Amino acid sequence: MPIFELIYMNMKFCLKTAFLMINFEQNQDTNLRLIVEDTLGGTLQEPIESIFEFESSRQNNENMPHGTGLFMLKTILETFFLGSISCNNTTQGARFEIII
Repeated sequence: MPIFELIYMNMKFCLKTAFLMINFEQNQDTNLRLIVEDTLGGTLQEPIESIFEFESSRQNNENMPHGTGLFMLKTILETFFLGSISCNNTTQGARFEIII
């Protein structure tokens, strides 16, 4: 599965009811920066970096796995693509920045 399809499917699964805005940028170092923003009002989890930890989800849905999607995405990006992922809140929602 291509990396961008993996990223999109993972983010869409984690943010299933959100409108996603996706931006691509390439810098002079040939790194690709992917910015994904949602419209769900952001995350309340503190510290915000903890959303990438295994089983850190605060979703209250017993039928869904909790806290594995973003953890797996971060692990794949760092291990196989020497990339990174970060998150911050905006006025509309959460903003994820992926660099590979």
